[in-house]
Amino acid sequence: MANCGTARAGESLTIPTGNLLSPVLGTLSIWAYFDSSKQGDYSFLWDTDGSRFVAYKAPDKVFYVFFDGVFAFGTTYPSAGWHMVTVKWAGALVAIYIDGVEVATTTLANPVAFTGVTKLYLGSNYVGTQQWNNPIDELRIDNIARTDEEIAAAYASGQPLPVDK
Repeated sequence: MANCGTARAGESLTIPTGNLLSPVLGTLSIWAYFDSSKQGDYSFLWDTDGSRFVAYKAPDKVFYVFFDGVFAFGTTYPSAGWHMVTVKWAGALVAIYIDGVEVATTTLANPVAFTGVTKLYLGSNYVGTQQWNNPIDELRIDNIARTDEEIAAAYASGQPLPVDK
């Protein structure tokens, strides 16, 4: 039997946010591989300092999103395979899209603020545990709230959207 190497340690990418996450308007879009065989664990697609802006899969196979540490919505975990996950916000109005289709929207009690957020953690929670453990690709953060049509077109074409003005 050939030596296949050893398992790698958990990986995540830490991105300083600076002015990347506008508290007024924004869109975060990312391609991620969802593995339906991984059950019974929490898997974070992204997190921020103190879990202020979070997206993760829970053992109940629901994909949850929090803004400013407050639950925004949960949606059924997608089937196994590559999916484009997009979250947008405009004041207190927030929405999530899977593969270009809006699957949940809500109005928060307070407008999005991202208070205290200095880093975005891709592939784990903010302490580096609860790994996503699947491929992640093509992160995009916009300081505008993309329209439903733009989000659907980005998914359908597989091409990047124009640069924010």
